[in-house]
Amino acid sequence: MQGQNNRHGSDEIILRLSVSVIFLCFGLVNGQNFSVLDFDATGDGQTDDSNAFVKTWNAACGGGGDISILLIPAGRTFLIQPIVFNGPCRSSNTKVQLEGIVVAPSNKEVWSNTNSRMWIKFSAVLGLVIVGSGTINGRGSSFWEVRQHLKASQRPTSLHISKCDNLIISGITSIDSPKNHISIAACTNVVVSNIGLFAPEDSPNTDGIDISRSTN
Repeated sequence: MQGQNNRHGSDEIILRLSVSVIFLCFGLVNGQNFSVLDFDATGDGQTDDSNAFVKTWNAACGGGGDISILLIPAGRTFLIQPIVFNGPCRSSNTKVQLEGIVVAPSNKEVWSNTNSRMWIKFSAVLGLVIVGSGTINGRGSSFWEVRQHLKASQRPTSLHISKCDNLIISGITSIDSPKNHISIAACTNVVVSNIGLFAPEDSPNTDGIDISRSTN
């Protein structure tokens, strides 16, 4: 009976999160939009838009209400250095709507922090939702070159998410991560669906999703 109750409890959690996916992914919840273009992002694929992303996140995370939306619009390519989006946020849910392309520096030597083991990190954001038809491109080839002799522990993960309970990731694509594409650590209640993960056949240690210290 105890095992059956646990199973029913898990099913209830999945159902609640599935309903959340429908509402949050398809815009059935009213939210306040914060576009990176409104915070001076260029989106030409060459200009460093890191500061614009930080300013947009601070505005979205500091917004109140049911949901705040950080919009990365379609038709643009945004170059960003290793970056951390910290919570907690004021809204019940914080949504990152990724429709454009986000790229890392093309050469590892010009990364602002070559010692960083994470490119894009979200930390302690309750109700984080990352959705859209856009792409994150880790441009990992410069990390894979044999002459560099870089071990997996010396290369960054493209998307690292830590301590983000009630997490939803859906629809996005990740290509050419220097190491594993996505890390989920110390999170509770997570739904990941309909994402694309791509890397060359000979790329080293480009795992899809690594999960640690997480539940449900």
